[in-house]
Amino acid sequence: MDKFDVVVVGGGHAGVEAAYAVYRSGLSCALVTFEKSKIGQMSCNPAIGGLGKSHIVREIDAMGGIMPIATDMSGIQYRTLNTRKGDAVQALRVQCDRDLYKKAIQKILNSTSINIFEEEVEDLIVEQESVKGVITKNKKIYGKKTILTTGTFLNGLMYTGSEVSSGGRVGDDSAIPLSKKLYDLKLPMGRLKTGTPARVKMSTLDLSVMEEQPGETPTPFMSLAGEVKKHQEQLSCFITRTNKKTHEIIKDAGPKNGMGAVSAAPWGSSSILPISWMYIKMMGAEGLKKASQISILNANYISKKLSKDYKVLYTGKNGNVAHECIIDIRPIKASSGISEEDLAKR
Repeated sequence: MDKFDVVVVGGGHAGVEAAYAVYRSGLSCALVTFEKSKIGQMSCNPAIGGLGKSHIVREIDAMGGIMPIATDMSGIQYRTLNTRKGDAVQALRVQCDRDLYKKAIQKILNSTSINIFEEEVEDLIVEQESVKGVITKNKKIYGKKTILTTGTFLNGLMYTGSEVSSGGRVGDDSAIPLSKKLYDLKLPMGRLKTGTPARVKMSTLDLSVMEEQPGETPTPFMSLAGEVKKHQEQLSCFITRTNKKTHEIIKDAGPKNGMGAVSAAPWGSSSILPISWMYIKMMGAEGLKKASQISILNANYISKKLSKDYKVLYTGKNGNVAHECIIDIRPIKASSGISEEDLAKR
């Protein structure tokens, strides 16, 4: 029987920090993840730090975490942002080599006593309203405490343009059984959105027409612990900018572009919005105002451009669809397989 002080589910940023903190505390730890080879993988933006984030990385560093150390083991460009402003709003951003970052995380974990299980968690061991561990396809793993760091995998959905598919990230499945278990336990559930930038092969680009942005010299370190003595070879970034033509392409694509899923509009009706409800919450009244404006624009777009695909079932007073509208979401449900409940959450 596998018994540990703590069981950590998930091998992303949060999972490896949790497992490493347990190890540093002198406790036994099991880390359960889909694939050992993908522990520490940077799925989205391959940058660590930046505005509103670097102070968190430095706090992790102060508490003995591994993100800043892995960053210095894999960083290929360092820049301090907002240097024209005061110290309080400056932030160090590090562009990392994704493969080197993953290898750095795995190297650090392999030097510990953390037990890594390559399994999918399907259920929780619950006794007297207390979680006692996890159940995978092949075994039970007991722990005095269980930490879930499932990230985008918990009942995850991926949007590629107007296409919707199930998955935690490209090439990996969602954690569906565990999602159902958490719903059965009637725990409060929510969703966060992440976005993955397109990967473009450098040899296909004309760098001569771009603005070169070299890294900072002398090259700083993200971690102040001093464990990393030498940087990787540093590379430049190359800047491009949008123009009228790119704006027209985005405008013509309309709500079908990006996160064009049905979302709840601020006044409770439904609209096709390329906007996150989390953004509205973060921005408060100003975010609500902006979201309302975007909702109106999209409602007008639907009525004029998408009436064949998404029938407008109801319009507001005086027939003005810009104020409020209800859209027939049945075609979306039929083509995507997403439940009405999930559609409402988006």
